[in-house]
Amino acid sequence: MKKITSVCALLSLICSFNASAEWTGDYANISYFSHEVISEFHVGQIDGGAYFCIKAVKADGSSSTPLIACSVSNKSVWAPSFKVLLEQARYFYVTEQSVRIYFEQNIWTNQQFINTFSKMPSWDSRHATQHPTALALVSLRVRVRVRGMWNNEKVNITDLHNSQF
Repeated sequence: MKKITSVCALLSLICSFNASAEWTGDYANISYFSHEVISEFHVGQIDGGAYFCIKAVKADGSSSTPLIACSVSNKSVWAPSFKVLLEQARYFYVTEQSVRIYFEQNIWTNQQFINTFSKMPSWDSRHATQHPTALALVSLRVRVRVRGMWNNEKVNITDLHNSQF
């Protein structure tokens, strides 16, 4: 019985390394903003897939321009994790927790989609060369207090990379 348990544990460990999920550390062009609060949340459908966009502002209320990033369910190497990121974004929107938002720039190619979300105010002062939907939402992290120390806890690694819709 002990040998069977050991073999099962070994097999489960080996199989866990064969996961197909992407990791934000694989891509050098992933950027982030820290201490952001999701202030607006928009959902819809485009090209046969669900999408959502978030608008985030600095948690301390500073007057920086909002960050706008979007995610589409069927246009990504990270598409299998879309639902998890969607639920996390909803949770952080409702709870107003401060998060670090990871994104990739210059992803969106659908000009109608870009034009719709580029109507958000004051975009140019924070990202002078970016349209808001040129940012693909990649990951959300929250800072958690553990035994008197602050540590980053990875909440999710997901969503778009080189989407062409």
